[in-house]
Amino acid sequence: MNLSFKAIFGVVSCLVLLCIGLTVSLSLFLQRDLMNGDVNAIIYHTVDDMGPVWIYQYSHYRCISFVPPGYEAQTCIDLRKPKHIMFGYQKMILAGLISVPNPQRICIIGMGGGALPSAIADLYPEALIDNIELNPKMSEYAKDFFYFQESKNMTLHIQDGCQYIKDLPDHICYDAIIVDAFNKNYIPEAFLRLDFVNSIYRHLSVKGVALINTFSNAPTHDLETNLYTTVFKNISDLTPLVAGEGNRVIFASKTPDIDLLSVQRQACQLTMPLIPLGLTPEQIVDMMRIST
Repeated sequence: MNLSFKAIFGVVSCLVLLCIGLTVSLSLFLQRDLMNGDVNAIIYHTVDDMGPVWIYQYSHYRCISFVPPGYEAQTCIDLRKPKHIMFGYQKMILAGLISVPNPQRICIIGMGGGALPSAIADLYPEALIDNIELNPKMSEYAKDFFYFQESKNMTLHIQDGCQYIKDLPDHICYDAIIVDAFNKNYIPEAFLRLDFVNSIYRHLSVKGVALINTFSNAPTHDLETNLYTTVFKNISDLTPLVAGEGNRVIFASKTPDIDLLSVQRQACQLTMPLIPLGLTPEQIVDMMRIST
């Protein structure tokens, strides 16, 4: 039986979309089970200079947490497909980043298990990436348990992320500054000050964006909105693919609005590197259909 190229491509595309859809669903099931305390094994536990750390496994998922397993996780990976992005907020951050045409320099505050920095390095192998992490042991956990590898263009800075941004020389500008350093119970006061938001703005390029992972029901929700609205021309909440995770990703840019056609074009150029991450160009565009 002979099949046309178009028919074969259609079948393959449907299978890819089905697999990605299953990944989204599995991510939600994973979070539900972790909240119920369904953990197969704690494979590493220590107390470092920053506090307790648990690394544990549920079926084929591995997670790192700073609180006892069953409450929340900083990073999870699927051991069968380690590059797949498991958390919805990480997917929204990638969508916001892809909205920037050809980013050349990227700053990421916060490392976790390294899933997000690794994904960004895969998408933009020529970009210079500065990853800022307060905990000097975090890169060891990421490398030993989460397959993290620093790329040749990635530099890890062990220091406070807020102070890093404030101390940058005036001539250093980023096309994206990503803040992924909080948990739902605690946002450091220094990150909730106007001088920090002004520092982010000052060190963004003309086309640059700020992407801030925070929480929908945080008591600081209105304060965060007011801070970024005061400084940026355009501030919005990105749209999750699946509701219910509780994260809020603030998208702030110097440009007045987002051109979805440009986002679609840029996402389509990344179709192949998006596949291992479990994402499609269509999903990138959907997450950029911002809510205000």
